Amino acid sequence: MENKNARQSTGSLFLSVPGLIILAAILCVSFYFKSTIISAFILLFLILCIIAFLWSRKVATQLQAEAHSLTGSCFPGDEIGLDLTLTNNGSLAAIWTDAYLPINKPLLATPQNGAYNQIEMTAPEWSGLALHQKFTWVSGYQKLSCKLTLTANKRGILSTDYIYLHTGDGFGIGTSRCGNPTKGSCSVVIFPKLYPVNMQNLLLKGSTMYAGKRGQYEDVTLLKNIRPYQHGDNFKRINWRMLAKQQEVMVNLYEQITPESIFFLLDLKSFSYQQHRPGGYDDDMMDCVHNEEMELAISVVASCITALSEQGVACGLVIPGYGDVSPEFFYGESNSLRLEELLLMLAKISYEGGKTDWPGEQLSYLTSGMGKSYVITKDMADTQLLAYDFMETAVTVAVDANVDTSIQNRLSVSDLITMA
Repeated sequence: MENKNARQSTGSLFLSVPGLIILAAILCVSFYFKSTIISAFILLFLILCIIAFLWSRKVATQLQAEAHSLTGSCFPGDEIGLDLTLTNNGSLAAIWTDAYLPINKPLLATPQNGAYNQIEMTAPEWSGLALHQKFTWVSGYQKLSCKLTLTANKRGILSTDYIYLHTGDGFGIGTSRCGNPTKGSCSVVIFPKLYPVNMQNLLLKGSTMYAGKRGQYEDVTLLKNIRPYQHGDNFKRINWRMLAKQQEVMVNLYEQITPESIFFLLDLKSFSYQQHRPGGYDDDMMDCVHNEEMELAISVVASCITALSEQGVACGLVIPGYGDVSPEFFYGESNSLRLEELLLMLAKISYEGGKTDWPGEQLSYLTSGMGKSYVITKDMADTQLLAYDFMETAVTVAVDANVDTSIQNRLSVSDLITMA
């Protein structure tokens, strides 16, 4: 619904009650001194100002805007669509109307038709960068719609909560601003960027891997069925005993072994560091993060989880708590719904440095045969995480390119993913 308290009028200084009173006083003075030409000019200008004043304010009360997201989720590089609808609920036509949609995180996406517009309003939610769409001549009781298109740049939650409208009279003398909350869902989840994954290094880590931890595979000791040979079948599957007894070639079908889960722990604390606050004292420090390395680590987790899910491997994810955000622990069967939940957890991360809090009770379960654990860290896991018993068998995946990978149970990012 329209937010009437947010409406404001702008334009000429005369387009206000005091301004109109001053014009009327000047008109009376000119009539008193019998200045016909001046009086006629002031009278015409006064009439125009009154019309403009009433028109702009009336039109602002009639307009209502709605915005809906056409894209629920996407990846960096994908197209994002927003449907914007402007409705004129009155009989008075709107000559022109500018619609602005303030974006919460402009760096997440770029408008395809240009750049964002900078707007400044009294209300905080209307100040900053916004998408802009111009509507021309919206007749009474007319509804106009258009599509705003953006290109996703990086992971995160892109949203807009308000629509700011700027309209005016047909003479270009006065304008009026109004706004209303968006209706429905107007947010888009941008998942982390995905890279190709080296599944062999992920599932087969030397002697540390054993049956049940290699993803779905066939157990050649458990014969399930046989069927006639088909083009493309592996010759190792041929049942040679039956072939020796009869001419028809048959192949063996073996039981599929369900894999154990693979857990990923995102060590956010390892990407944190402190630096002097600009303009502060020598001991005035602030928390910061190595953004590029942390974004790469999040993409590594997303890429591995996506690749494993496509192979039918169940995945778990552990994200430590930070600030006011509680720790998150997720484990579920591998299907498309669960995969989206995991990617959403990664997309929502907004860590900006400082202390982290690991979910101790859930981490203790990792030592109970729930599967292999991969700790994604910058170079070394933080001391708090190293205190858990499962770290003795966990594989550390370091984002730092200079890390020593000759140490047992240690990999570099390049061992798991291939970056384009």
